Formats: sequence, structure tokens, C-alpha cells
Amino acid sequence: MSVDQTEILLQLQSLSQSMVEMQERIQILSAQNTELSSQNHELRNHALGQSDATSLHRQLSELVSQLRVSNETPTSSTAPLSVSMPKSERHPDPQTFNGDKKDLARFISQLHNKLRMNADRYPTEEQRVGYAFGRLEGPAAAAMEGFWSSGACMIHSLVDFTEHLERLYGNPYKAAHAANEWALLRQGNDRFTEFIAKFERLSATAEIDDEKRKKQQLALAINNRLRHELVPVNTASQDYVSYRQTCLEIESKLEEANVLDALSKVRAPPPKYYAPGYPQPSVPKTGSPTLPRNPPRLLSSGPTPATGANSLPITSRTTTQGGEAMDLTRARGPLTNEEKQYRRDHRLCLYCGEPGHIAAYCTHKVSRVHEIELEPQDPSGNA
Repeated sequence: MSVDQTEILLQLQSLSQSMVEMQERIQILSAQNTELSSQNHELRNHALGQSDATSLHRQLSELVSQLRVSNETPTSSTAPLSVSMPKSERHPDPQTFNGDKKDLARFISQLHNKLRMNADRYPTEEQRVGYAFGRLEGPAAAAMEGFWSSGACMIHSLVDFTEHLERLYGNPYKAAHAANEWALLRQGNDRFTEFIAKFERLSATAEIDDEKRKKQQLALAINNRLRHELVPVNTASQDYVSYRQTCLEIESKLEEANVLDALSKVRAPPPKYYAPGYPQPSVPKTGSPTLPRNPPRLLSSGPTPATGANSLPITSRTTTQGGEAMDLTRARGPLTNEEKQYRRDHRLCLYCGEPGHIAAYCTHKVSRVHEIELEPQDPSGNA
């Protein structure tokens, strides 16, 4: 609690106590007045002397006068409180106006907003007009300088100030242009909240106050999606404000439905496969069941080629990248559907069955092998 609030509370408590004391005093004086009145009545009934009656009457008058003075004269403790109220928080000043006609509406709006929010700082019209003149610069300040004469301003209110600016820099056909733009305004793909804000601004500028006309124009300007949603709603009995609120509620529900529809179409990202040289996923845990790779089969089921002088020599086989090539006389058998699914689930190569890569980057896969060169020989065995 601040020091000012503490002082105010103490003064209020003192004032309350003084009022209680005054009420008690009034009750005592009233009782005395009643008692004296009864005594006066008794004296008159018993025909007392004139001097005694006059003395009692004088005492009664003095008591009544004292009672009136005590009611009318405030005590020192009941003096009015002199409390200095804190001023409002300083509102941002409007940007200065230099005479740009396109900037006039912005300047007047910010000026009125500033003086409305800080009305306690500029309580008189003279102070308001002085502040408004201080926010002018360039050609605008020079044009309004003529309203000052011998240090006195000939503009006495903020309304007169804005009217003079409107005459100097305003558009005389502003209302007509706004009415034309208002009649041609359509929502299109804009959100209804953005569209209705522009709709209201243009109708205010065009000075259109007919609620029925505004409702008809709004029903014409909304887009087809919103118009179709309004078909089952009974809008014939609604006024303009209710019709606008109905459009806002429907627009809100449509936006919520669009968000839910977009979320329902989101799919989980596909599993990541890693090429050689990139970080690889962890190897499956020890003890997890794995299917053995199919052993390679011979290309032909015939007998093993014989060796000897009459046998055909086979040259060494190497890959185009160098190194020993796989024996192409033996090939891997086709994978069963179960093994294919198992390798996909555990992110194993569909060619060699090892983790960390896919078949396109498999190092065991030979892209091209040199053809087997056969040395021509004479049927008799002579070279």
C-alpha cells in the first residue's frame, strides 16, 4: 500500500469518528431542548411570572442557536480531503502531419485517440487545440499559422481544428467515393473478419446508417461458401447486427472444420533409410529372431565342370570398381513374402539382409561383371 493511500485511510477514519461524536452531541442537545420545552410548558400552565418565562425562553433560544451552529460549522477533523489523483498513463503521441492528403485520416484518428485517453492531462479546449497545433509541421503548420493573431488562437475547439484541416487537405468527395467502393466491395477469398472491418469502415465514411440497406448489401457481398452455409438459417427476421454475428459464427466453424480436415490428412513420415557413409540406425537387440539369408544356388543343375587339359580355362572375375566379385555361377534365391516383410519392418537390405542401407546402395551387389573369356583351342588339344 502506498503512502498516499495510507493517508487517505487515516483521514477517512478520523472523519467517521468525528461524525459519530457529532451525532452524540446532537442527541444530547435534542434531549435538553425537549426538557426545556416541557419546563416552559409547565411554567406557562402554572402562570409563573413574566420574568421567569422570558428567561427560560431566552435559554431555549440560545440552546437552539447552539444546535444550529454545531450542525453548520465543520470541525477541523471534518475538513475536505485534498487528495491528488494520479494522472493517466501517457498515451503515445500521433505522428506529425505535414500536409499529405492521404495521411489526414490517420492523423485525425490518432489525435482524437490521444486526447481521449489522456483527457485529464488536457482538461480544457485551449490545451487540446494547443497540443493539436504542436503536432503539425511543414506546409500544414504554415497553412494553420494564419489562425494565430497576437499570440491568441482564433480556433477555440478541437472540432473547429479538425474541420479546418478537412477543408484544407480533405477530399470533398470522400463520402461519394466511399459509397461507390462500398457498393462494389466483395469478400472473395478474404476472411470474413477482415472483410467486415473494411465493410464497416466504408459504410461509416459514406455515412450510411440504414440498417436494412447494410444487411442487404452484406448478403450480396459475402462469398458463395458462406452464403450456402446460411441457407438453413432463418435470417429473414434478423437485423443487421444479428446477421453479421451469424456470419462470424459460421465463419469460425468453417475455419475449425478446415483445421480438423487438414490434421486428418497428415500421415506419418516414411522410414528413413541410410546410404553408406551416413549415420546408421542401431542394430537389432541380441536374441531377436532373424531369418537366415537363402544360400546361393547354382545356375545349372549339371555336373561340376571337369578340370584338366581339355577343360576351358576361366579368367579371373573382377568388378568394375575393383576387388573380388561375387561368384555369378551362384545367385541368391528369391525372397519369400514373409522375409521381405521382415526385412522391411527391421529396415534391412532387401538384397543382402544387413542393416544400415537399402538395396540401391548395397555394396554386395555387382552392377556389372566382365564377361568370361574363353580361349579358343584346337579339337585335337594343340594350341
